[in-house]
Amino acid sequence: VSVQWSQAFGLNQAPMTWEPTIINVANQLEVPLSGPSIDAFPLNGQFFLCSYWDTVVFSPINYATTSAPILGVKLVTTGRGLLSTNCWALADNQVYGLDSRDIWVFDGSNFNSIGNQRVKDYFFANLNPTYYDRIFMVNNTQKNQIEIYYPDQNSTGWCNKMLSWRYDLKIWNAPRDVQDACMGTEGPVYQSGSFVYASRTVAYARGGVSSSYPIQTNVTNGFSGAAIPALF
Repeated sequence: VSVQWSQAFGLNQAPMTWEPTIINVANQLEVPLSGPSIDAFPLNGQFFLCSYWDTVVFSPINYATTSAPILGVKLVTTGRGLLSTNCWALADNQVYGLDSRDIWVFDGSNFNSIGNQRVKDYFFANLNPTYYDRIFMVNNTQKNQIEIYYPDQNSTGWCNKMLSWRYDLKIWNAPRDVQDACMGTEGPVYQSGSFVYASRTVAYARGGVSSSYPIQTNVTNGFSGAAIPALF
């Protein structure tokens, strides 16, 4: 894997060149990853790049000469990576992620598993291998939980299940059904025709459904238009 950076350029401008020369800041270097890069995430002032199996960290270096890189690159681990793009979520000073065999939390130095054997067996046995690249993760700060949206064996192409980890209580919630989710994010609650900016919830878009609206989660005591006959 090669990482390349451009010549310096001004605000709201585009780089004039990416070509390394004797007098240019533009340069490139090789990154010690096994296989192509999958995705990357920032954490505690550093930048981590992942392949399917490996993770490296980029650290900025003061510019000294055109023949020297502006980044330091170090291999963090050869046993942890990302299953696909969007398989991570940032929560304060930690990142939660998903690779091909485990669900983990990373503090910038150490990877630790949060999926016990029962959870891992359930998740990977039910994950649809055809659509695994459509998994995404969201930090739901309203509920203090990391949400993993994924397609199960009954999926026709989009995420129809959500599994969540309560990081304040350090417990797993039971899986929930979702409606063809393709991507989600956290934002203010939309209620009675306006946004309640002091509130937060996760909303996701539906894939493959024309003229559909984003769906807000954890907002009412109803499901699919009908009240839930229970108290919470």
